[in-house]
Amino acid sequence: MVNLGHYKNAEVDAKIKELATTVGAEKRNELSKEIETLLDKDYVFTYIGHFKVALIMDKNVKGIASHPTDYYHVTNEIAKD
Repeated sequence: MVNLGHYKNAEVDAKIKELATTVGAEKRNELSKEIETLLDKDYVFTYIGHFKVALIMDKNVKGIASHPTDYYHVTNEIAKD
């Protein structure tokens, strides 16, 4: 995570730490919504748009897909035939 605005809020920080170790989409979504609510209350700036990203790779690369945040996890599921 990148904090370009140098925003500080102990409650948000605690929820982000909890989110980093939480398993399960339902609980992660719940925590994310709680964080967003806190950010909205503080009038923290958020991005209102995203760049379109073209993901280009060799046709032999398998197991990777584009991600809306343009952040990629390199795992053992990515392979080259």
